[in-house]
Amino acid sequence: MTTALIADDERLARVALLSLLSSHPEIEVVGEADSVASTVTELARLSPDLLFLDIQMPDGFGFEVFERTKVGCPVIFVTAYDAHALRAFEVNALDYLLKPVEPDKLRRALERVGQPRARIPPREDAYAAGDLICLTQGRTMKFARVEEIVAVFAADDYVEIQLASGYRALLPQRLREWQRRLPERFVQIHRSTLVNLHFVDEIEHRGRKWVVRLKNHDQPLTMSRRFAQALRRTLDLG
Repeated sequence: MTTALIADDERLARVALLSLLSSHPEIEVVGEADSVASTVTELARLSPDLLFLDIQMPDGFGFEVFERTKVGCPVIFVTAYDAHALRAFEVNALDYLLKPVEPDKLRRALERVGQPRARIPPREDAYAAGDLICLTQGRTMKFARVEEIVAVFAADDYVEIQLASGYRALLPQRLREWQRRLPERFVQIHRSTLVNLHFVDEIEHRGRKWVVRLKNHDQPLTMSRRFAQALRRTLDLG
């Protein structure tokens, strides 16, 4: 049995979530809170296994709970707003559900309770392969692990990220920022291209240039001689 605390200032929202959770007998709601202050109090009193947390409450944002106390359980944010999703995952939230909560999304979130969670590192940290990153395009946010990145391409003041799924995102960042933070499996093959060695299918030497073929990437990439030499040293090929 997993005990849960629901923190939401709207009584009807708490009632709606309680109704959805009635279909999940493995979840026992042991308490409710309607403010940041009462959430902190109930966390200390009940020590629940799971916290459902609203973001906008009368006495502040739900994120302030993390500033006032140590939250020792997984957190599922339940909110009417999608603008805070990135910050929610930066505090290692288990999931981020928008109201009205869809039963299938709630079920998928609950399936992750107790499973190991990937972390999102602080912005200045280096990435690890299993870290989650948020790829934001307009109002769409895509979460993926670093190890899913096939390649990163420079595009003036932007970078284009390609995932193994084929998904592409254009972000307002410089290639050197990604080069600094990505793990060693990512190597530079051109002044405008980083590739994940785990997705390199073939490297071919053609006269004075090298051609790199990636899995899940239709077009071959050119590798300059300078970076080819650096790659050989990285792979200890002499």
